[in-house]
Amino acid sequence: MRASRGVIRWVNATPLRVATLLGIGALVATLIISREGGPSELLFNPVLVAGLVAGAIYRRRDVSCPWAGSHVGLIGGLASFWYVSVLIMVPNPLWLRVVYSALVVGSGLCLAVVGGAVSAVVGGWLISKTRWGTRTTAER
Repeated sequence: MRASRGVIRWVNATPLRVATLLGIGALVATLIISREGGPSELLFNPVLVAGLVAGAIYRRRDVSCPWAGSHVGLIGGLASFWYVSVLIMVPNPLWLRVVYSALVVGSGLCLAVVGGAVSAVVGGWLISKTRWGTRTTAER
């Protein structure tokens, strides 16, 4: 019982620690899911799911849902760096490979951040429509 209280206290120590853990989980899940198809078939579905969960969790906290979702998306979107391994093998001049890599990684990160923020807003909205989303008088 003491160990579980310690873990809960550690997770809740900083405002975005849960979002960071969800982002790391989304990053690992993205790499596992995309492993078979390689980096050319990179899917960010785990980032969207983690954003939904972050929105549901942060709906009742002081941190806004879009902020937590974008944090999840930023960490989960780091998987877009994996695609650079494909671009390095393309027989193009070095400057063109660098530009392609920057565009691909930048657009991948932007899509993951926006997807995480939007899914967190949807997750917060969904949880607000249930009885779990309402605060009791003692919590206010």
